[in-house]
Amino acid sequence: MHKVRTLLFTVIIAGALSACKVIYFYTPDKPWYFASYSDPYCISYFEVSLKDWIMYMAYSLSPAPEDEIFLGDHKEEIKPLLPEHGTNKWVDYVMDALQRQSERYHAEAMYLQCGDKYSLISIPASAWDTIRSLRLIDLPVTGISYEQAMGFLKYRERVMNDCKKLTSSGGRKVSYECFLPTPEQMDSLQFYKDSLNAMRCEILNYKHELCVDCPMGQKIKDHPVLKDLGKHPVYVDGFFPDYMGLYNIRGNVAEMTSVKGIAKGGSCNHYASETMPGRVQYYTKPESWLGFRVWYRLHYN
Repeated sequence: MHKVRTLLFTVIIAGALSACKVIYFYTPDKPWYFASYSDPYCISYFEVSLKDWIMYMAYSLSPAPEDEIFLGDHKEEIKPLLPEHGTNKWVDYVMDALQRQSERYHAEAMYLQCGDKYSLISIPASAWDTIRSLRLIDLPVTGISYEQAMGFLKYRERVMNDCKKLTSSGGRKVSYECFLPTPEQMDSLQFYKDSLNAMRCEILNYKHELCVDCPMGQKIKDHPVLKDLGKHPVYVDGFFPDYMGLYNIRGNVAEMTSVKGIAKGGSCNHYASETMPGRVQYYTKPESWLGFRVWYRLHYN
């Protein structure tokens, strides 16, 4: 497990609550990590994940819930936030599970900010076993519209600015503005020209056939999620990060820009050449290959 991932998602199994195990996805220092782009801009290391999106839905119901939330009790309220059904089988599985009635539940605690506020979400135990073992909430959220992404940015901005640990830097006050990058900003990040390493194995998730002769190839081809490399998105921490620490800045999911209808970076449904600077992925609706990443502008007071 990569060091960054260990820092971000340390899993602690704690006690029992209402006959349910509580799974804490705990962030020791900061709820989000990002890389410096050029002062005063920063970029999230990861694409927005299903875990991020679930936290967003829970927060929309109650910013600081005291009781367990079962999203199935709030179908009308969360309906505008749900990814479009039918665009990605794993996204559908998770979202359907969160709303499904069951005789036995797990309570999943997700920290929203500063390590001291969280949403406690009830999820059917049988579904949670699959979600946990396959790490499905670490997949990028897809099947969402430009408008839904903009709503998420407002939520993330509010949560960041409500967190005292994140609004103080070197004795100065700092506030965060969350936004989507311009196409030109995205192009400036995409400078690796090759899609293969020295062993002729893929180093990003673009449209291709799985290389079973590559290291781990035989193991990957039998994995329920990873076997879809080159066809569907995989984990937000998939492959190695670039020199800035950014994961999947090319490939996996094409990332929305500030210009509605224009995405950059290519995806698992695009050839390697389409992930290069200057190339554009156009969209008119939610897609299985389309996601986004949060960019930040820091304002110092």
